[in-house]
Amino acid sequence: MIAVIVPIYNTEKYLRETIDSVICQTLSFAEHIRLIVLDDASTDGSFAICEQYQKQYPKQILVKHYDTNQGVSALRNEGVRIAGEMGDELITFLASDDKLADDAMEKAKKLNVGEILLLENIRFLKGEENNDPELALKLASMADAVSYTHSPSPRDRTRSRMPSSA
Repeated sequence: MIAVIVPIYNTEKYLRETIDSVICQTLSFAEHIRLIVLDDASTDGSFAICEQYQKQYPKQILVKHYDTNQGVSALRNEGVRIAGEMGDELITFLASDDKLADDAMEKAKKLNVGEILLLENIRFLKGEENNDPELALKLASMADAVSYTHSPSPRDRTRSRMPSSA
């Protein structure tokens, strides 16, 4: 299984499009993808939207709500913990106001990129540089599979502009 971890906070305006982009992958959602949605004490209708999707896809969508704000890093860590406990093989993150290209998870599975993305995020947080050309190509391929619906964070804009060759 590929775990797609989506921390959310007050993004009801974009959330359906984000979740639909995971459900409508060319790689079978029912067979290969688990969506882990973590609501960080949203005050809009985000949590209700997540509950609707979970009712529709109870085996593939896990939703967890927090009454107090935990912060995106804590939610990502919790998502990784949950995915690990569930035995998911690949893990990736998706912002709640972004969407995936239709074939993003198919590409990730072919490249076995999920674990690499997780490791790359850890390297980024530790401030370590990555000089691995093969990894850079894989990350660039994965970045090409993500299409942003709204302004991505500066870090995401940088990653999505990675060169296609090293």
